[in-house]
Parts: sequence; structure tokens; C-alpha cells
Amino acid sequence: MKAILKFLGIESNTTSHAEKWVSAVGGFTGILITISVCSYYLGSDAYFVVASLGASAILVFALPHVSVSQPWSLVAGQVISAIVGVSCAKAIIAEPVLAAALAVGGSILVMYYLRCIHPPGGATALAAVIGGPNLHALGYEYVVTPILVNALLLLLLAIIINFAFKWRRYPVYLSKLLEKTPAVKEDNVSMFTSEDLQDAMKQLDLYFDVSEEDLTRLVNLAMNHYKKSHLLPSEIRLGRCYSNGMTGDELEIRQIVDESASYDAIKDKVIFKVVSDQKQSTSSAVITRVQFAKWAKYEVRRLTDGGWEKVG
Repeated sequence: MKAILKFLGIESNTTSHAEKWVSAVGGFTGILITISVCSYYLGSDAYFVVASLGASAILVFALPHVSVSQPWSLVAGQVISAIVGVSCAKAIIAEPVLAAALAVGGSILVMYYLRCIHPPGGATALAAVIGGPNLHALGYEYVVTPILVNALLLLLLAIIINFAFKWRRYPVYLSKLLEKTPAVKEDNVSMFTSEDLQDAMKQLDLYFDVSEEDLTRLVNLAMNHYKKSHLLPSEIRLGRCYSNGMTGDELEIRQIVDESASYDAIKDKVIFKVVSDQKQSTSSAVITRVQFAKWAKYEVRRLTDGGWEKVG
């Protein structure tokens, strides 16, 4: 079942009910206003454009923190796509199918180079070609009214509505200014550099909807969480005892009795023996220091009465 879910792309959703409702109300408000503006300029042809704006509303209200939802992507992506769409419609009047295909493909290419990928832009470019007579009559005016006007309206609404909720700062730069992120301890900083991350992304040669800064921040926060619940390999030392953090029959305490230290993680091994568990076993084994650190939750020491206490 897990394999099927992963194949279908169904990921776990940790958003709260409040987050879902705020997104829905924001989308309702945004489209209510923008469809009114579109109807004023385009009449019955407004619905060709509203389809694109509806997708933009989902991004800025349901996914306000992703890169394709940010102001530059929203406004520039919509405007550039409109320009490409109108240009194709005017240049290839006799072949509307070819014009439509070029409008979408061209808008993707230009958005890529100008770093303003905004998926709804494809629909905006397409509407410029396949839209009705009212839309075609606008020509390049379509770029300003209704596209630019509505993109700016959505942007303004997104800033106002999202700002009312501290976990939904928009644009995302505001969240970085106002959010108090726990400081990353020196020994907890991610071990890769900016150059390492750039090289990895180049090797995959894929577009990631997350900035390098956000990805690094995410990894560091994850490492902070890992540090709270696990030990680092460097903290596994000869002669010391460690617990798996369990209770009852699952409790186990191991002592490092020997080691073969190495800078190579595969060769860096420790020998441990079980010194206390509910089954009173005295087993021992050889594993890498990294594997032992994944098992260990915290260091412990024996009390005078024979019990154990957590160190630190």
C-alpha cells in the first residue's frame, strides 16, 4: 500500500483545519474580485482568463510559501505569458492549433529564463489564442487589463489575507524577517556547502520548487530535531554507556568496550556489550559508530544503588 501511495504521489498532509479553511476563504475572496474585473473588460469571454487566475489563487492562498507563488512569479509569470500568447495569436492567425502550442511552450521557456515559473501562466497564454472575439479584440491591452490588473489584485489580497495569520506570511520573505527560528548549534550545522547543493541540483537537472536558502534552512531544522532525539556519531565514546530510550521489556543499555576509530564512516566501528536489559542478556556485537548512534537515544551512567540515570 505504501508503494502504491508513493507511486500515485499521495503524501502525508500535516496541515491543520484552520490552514485549510483560510486557504479556501482566501481563494473565494480572490476569485470573487478578479472575476468581477475580468467580466468588466471581457464580458462572456472572462471565463477563459478566470481559469488561469483560479489556479493562481490556489497557489497564493493554499501554497503561499512555495517559489511559484511569490510576487515575481505571480505577476511576471502572468504578464510574460500574456505577452507570448498575444504575440503567437497575432503572428500565426491561420494556424490556431500551432499558435496555441507555441504560446504555451514559449511561455514556459521565457518564464524559465526569467526565473518566474508560474504554472497558471500556461493557461493565460493559451487563453490569448483560443479566447473569444472580445478577448482577441483587446490585443496587447489584454496584457494590462485584465492580466496585470488582476495579478496585482491577487498579490494585494494575498498579502493582506495571509498577513492576518502569523504562520502564513506572504511573500515568504516576510516570514523570514518575522519568524524566530531556533538557532542552529555549531556542531549541528549541515555538513554540505552551498556549492555541494548547487552541484547536486545540477546533476539531477530538475526544477525544484524550493530555494537553496529554504532547503538549507529545512535541513538544519531537521538536524536540530534529530539532535534532540538522537546522538551524533562523535558523541559515541569508549567506556561510556547508552540507552535506547525505551521502557519495560524494550529497555536496553549498551557499553562501548572497544573501538576501531577511522575517518571513514564504514571503517569507524565500535564493540559494545549489553550491560542491562530486562532479559539480563550479556550479548555483544561489532557495528559502525554511525549505526550505534542511530540506535542510541542518550548517554546514561550507573547510580550507586544499581540504577541508571540520563547524563546531561
